[in-house]
Amino acid sequence: MQQPEKFQTYAYFAICMAVILAHELIYSLYAGSGRFIDIAIQMAALFTVAALIDHLMAPRLAIVKPFARRRWLSFGLDFGLYLLVGVGLLLVEALLPGHSYSQAIDVTLGIMVFGYFAAIDNALTRQLGWFHRGEVSVDGGFTMVPMAQKFSIVMTLTILILATTISLSSYRLMHSGAVERPEQLPLLFLIEVMFIFGALLALLLRLITSYTRNMHAFLQAQMDVLRSVQKGDLEQRAPIMAQDELGLMAVQINAMIENLRDRDRLHKTLERVVGANIMEKLLSTDDETLKRGQEDEVAIMFCDLRDFTSMSEAASAEEVIIFLNTFFSDLSEIVARHGGTINKFMGDAVLAVYGLESESNPVEDAVRSALEILDHTRQFTMPDGGHPEMGAGIHFGTVMAGTIGSEQRYEYTFLGDAVNTASRLEGLTKRLKYRVVVSSDAYLQLPDETRRQFRDLGQQRVRGKSEPLHVFGTEPNIIES
Repeated sequence: MQQPEKFQTYAYFAICMAVILAHELIYSLYAGSGRFIDIAIQMAALFTVAALIDHLMAPRLAIVKPFARRRWLSFGLDFGLYLLVGVGLLLVEALLPGHSYSQAIDVTLGIMVFGYFAAIDNALTRQLGWFHRGEVSVDGGFTMVPMAQKFSIVMTLTILILATTISLSSYRLMHSGAVERPEQLPLLFLIEVMFIFGALLALLLRLITSYTRNMHAFLQAQMDVLRSVQKGDLEQRAPIMAQDELGLMAVQINAMIENLRDRDRLHKTLERVVGANIMEKLLSTDDETLKRGQEDEVAIMFCDLRDFTSMSEAASAEEVIIFLNTFFSDLSEIVARHGGTINKFMGDAVLAVYGLESESNPVEDAVRSALEILDHTRQFTMPDGGHPEMGAGIHFGTVMAGTIGSEQRYEYTFLGDAVNTASRLEGLTKRLKYRVVVSSDAYLQLPDETRRQFRDLGQQRVRGKSEPLHVFGTEPNIIES
């Protein structure tokens, strides 16, 4: 147990002794009782024992789970100590001859009443200490007790305690026979009532102060968590500090954060599958529009690994998979760096799209990507020790973008002659001995300084086209990136 909480526990022991002894002193002045010193000695000894037990047991509360149970166990520990003192006082009276049982019962009742309020306040203070030290729980397994119900219980018990204490004190005054002059009874009764009422009021106000202090701290913690979530931090959790509406609110906040984390993981997975730009389109476009498709004017780059079949035959399946994953990871970073989106991986080939969101020249972005990718192949080592060879075909045109498939599963893809043309242009790279081949439609989109780096390769016939294509070619070492 930390120092402030320990100090409060021991301070309550001292205050309890002071209050009980003050009451007995007032009573002895009117009743002529000589038991004040005896009661003081007995209480001092018993509270010393209680303090030693608290010193040994209180630190064990911090390891209790779930967290919401600790406050109840803390209350049980402290109230049990006051009960121990009261019962101990009764036992002393029973063992020592000539002592007053009525006075011992009155003092024991006072100790237990004080202990009830002190135990609640100590539990609230410990709860706040656990919260500030981070010894909290974010698990939601608890049975909720509404605040209104707890308030009703405390107020009902307070009224019962007040009525019972006043009744027993009055009975003691009327039947003990200790008051020598009966005319003093009304005054002594008034003093008794005012003393009891004042002590209970002070304790109740202290409880209200502690409870509102804790409530403010817990609400502030939940607001801090919500602000962090608003900023995108989904690692925070709201501490579950009580088994009431505040605890339920923390449980709901944590459930909301977990749902947001699941959605964030889903978004990240979807982004890895289809790319960030396509993911945004999927999430922001309604299903009917996706099914109908949308026309986009984009640059298409088709890259293909050369002689991959012979390489895969010479290596194990595991080596091939590792190589492709590593190589395509690097390729994906290059495409993304130049504003492109990879639409799909097709074995050893890649289809990338430029111009979906970027305001820059999509064809120039595609050319820069192709050149950097081809330059990267020189530094990349395949399982057989060689370097991969790639060709890239780039075309600019209109594509139809949308979802293809069934209601249960579909794929977002780009369709149209522009996609087929880019694939056919890549097929020309090996025959024309140029590793980057672009169509005239793409060439015309390039700035003049970039065009000058390309060589006119004339009209070329390609498979699937009735008319030849006018194409241009370049190598990675011609254009400086």
